[in-house]
This record gives sequence, structure tokens and C-alpha cells, in this order.
Amino acid sequence: PHNGRMADPTWPLPRLAVECSELARPGYRPGKAHEYLDEDQVLRGKVALLADMVRKAKHLVVYGGAGLSTASGIKDWATHTGGGGVVAREQVNKGEGDGKGNGKGKGKSATPPVSFHSAQPNLGHRVVAAMAREGLLWRFIQQNHDGLPQKAGMPQHLVNEIHGGIFDPSNPLVPMSGSVRNDLFQDLLLCERKADLVLTLGSSLAGMNADRIVRTCADRASASGLGSVIVGLQTTPHDAESSIRIYATIDRTMELLAENLALDLPSLQEVLPPVSVEEDVFEVPYDSEGRRLEDGLPRRTWDLRTGSIHYITSGPDKGARAVILGKFEDKYSKHYRVGIRLRPEFQGDWEDVRIMGSWWVSAAVSGNVEVLPIMSRDAEAAVQ
Repeated sequence: PHNGRMADPTWPLPRLAVECSELARPGYRPGKAHEYLDEDQVLRGKVALLADMVRKAKHLVVYGGAGLSTASGIKDWATHTGGGGVVAREQVNKGEGDGKGNGKGKGKSATPPVSFHSAQPNLGHRVVAAMAREGLLWRFIQQNHDGLPQKAGMPQHLVNEIHGGIFDPSNPLVPMSGSVRNDLFQDLLLCERKADLVLTLGSSLAGMNADRIVRTCADRASASGLGSVIVGLQTTPHDAESSIRIYATIDRTMELLAENLALDLPSLQEVLPPVSVEEDVFEVPYDSEGRRLEDGLPRRTWDLRTGSIHYITSGPDKGARAVILGKFEDKYSKHYRVGIRLRPEFQGDWEDVRIMGSWWVSAAVSGNVEVLPIMSRDAEAAVQ
């Protein structure tokens, strides 16, 4: 383990908290799945340094990995310690976990596993969203598919779901052997060029193409910039060149960071839709292709009532027919169920069902995103 290039040389290295001889990411990197923890005083010192870097950064990019969502009950690939792991024991101490750590292969959940659709944000997501509200965060590169940052209040226009998102009908999940969307990759390259600080939360950095942003920012820190900060329990291939390497749970780290930055963390509550013409009908500054209009041009009606016909506006399924099937409700939000007909020759109304997150409506009404996931064309704008 390493403490990072900017660490106080008197700080002790993290202690081995849980020994696990299994490979963290078989086939991707050779590191074992051991879990480490910083002593509390060292952790507090590292987070204080991180807070200072966050205040100084002009282009802070948060790079979120699967470990960011484990406290929400979503399994990750690299955790193999089950009920004996650090996160599992922390959740049991809080009365949130069952201590059994059921599951193997795709990790072992610290809390009873939940579905992507019903999962709720944890403290880490809430703090990152609060950083965005305070203007401290420039972009969020999201390796996960779960939409939890947006559920916590992260504005959609700051998020790049590089590997696909289950709450974006135009951005289906990318298989391990697949290719990411070109527009999202170009945005990743922009972030790679401009980031002066990259905060990695819960990624094993096992060699995904998107990991490049961490190494590039760390390399640039020797000449200019603040470099990279990595938060996680396991070691990664990029620890040695990091500016600060934090070994702690993400919830604990972000709790301390919120204290250092004096962030306000409002409790999660029901998300209400913006003002509409009528229920599920909105006036938005976008054209028939779903692209944002120039200021001053007339707004367009975006009809999201059940039965309304739309088309996918971008991504690998661009042009596919989409019909609103109704709504899916989780604890705080009502999301839209969208039936997709991928093949023109398909005889049914849809052959796949996807979800459009409720936050897309707020983003559309305010004109904050460049392209909407779906849009009705003039000839088929009416409800069928």
C-alpha cells in the first residue's frame, strides 16, 4: 500500500483489515482482494488534504466505480470478503446489513442485495451531489449504471455514464467486449485534457479504457495540476502515482469530507416534477431531433403521457421507435417505462423495455442537457 505523494511522511501505512487471497479482478489485474484501513488520525489528515485540493481545483472530476454503490446494496465485481469484509461489518454495526454477505462471483453484498431500479443513494452519492450543488465539481464520470448520483440530486448535464445507464433509454449497457458511445468517449477525452483533480471513488482501476483519466491527471500533477486521489479498501495499479491514497469506506471518507467542506446534506425526499402544461406534458427548448434549441426559439411540447410515440435520439439504437408504457415508482421518484422497437420489421409494439429517470424532465424543462434521450417527431407527436 501507498499513502500518496503528498502524504505526510510520518503517517503509518494502512493496516491489513481483512485478508483475502482471491484475485480482486481475475483476468484484468493480478492484485489480491485484501482490504486495508487507515488509522483514524491518518484518515482525518488525508481527508483534510483532499478538502483543500477540492477547494483549489478548477476542473474536479469524480470517477465513480462499483464500490461507490455497494453501501446501497448493489454488488460489485472486486469484493470477495463477504460478511467478514469491512463494508459488511460497518453496515451490520449500523443495523443495515444482515452480516451474511450472500453472493459470490459478482462480489458479495454488504447489505441485502437490491435491484438497480429500486436502490437508493448512500452517503457517498449525497455528498458528491452536494459538491455539485456548491459548484465544487466539474464533471462526474460514472462507471456504474445505477442512476444513484442523479437520485441523490446530481444534475444530469454533469454526468457521463460512459458504460451505459439504466435510466437513459438512449444509452444501453455496454458489455465488457463492447464499444462505448462515441459522443461519451469524446467527452471523456475532454475531461482527460482538462481535469486538474480526479477523485476516484470505489474503482479497482483494473484496466478499463476510462481509467486513463486517472493516470493522465496523476502524471500531469508533476508539472501542473493537483493529481489524483483514490478512495477504496483494496490496492489499485495507480496507487503509487496518486497524490493521496485513502484506505477507508467511501461513506466514512465522504462524511469527513462533507464536514471539512461544510456541506449541507438535505435528507432524501419525494421528487416533484416541474410545472407542466398538463400531467406529463411539458414545454421544452428542444427540436424534433431532441437537440437543444438556441435561446429565444419557441419551445416544443414533450408529451410523456402513456401511449405517446417517440424515437431514440442518439446512441447505438438511434431512430428506434419508443412508446411510453406508464411509470415505475421507487421510494422517492416516478420514472417512465419506455417500450423500444429496435427492428422495423418487428410486428409488436415493443421488444425491449427501458426506464427514463424522472430527472430527465427537470433537465429538459431547464434546457440543461444538449440532447434528450427520446423525442416525438412532428408526424407522430399525438398520443396513440
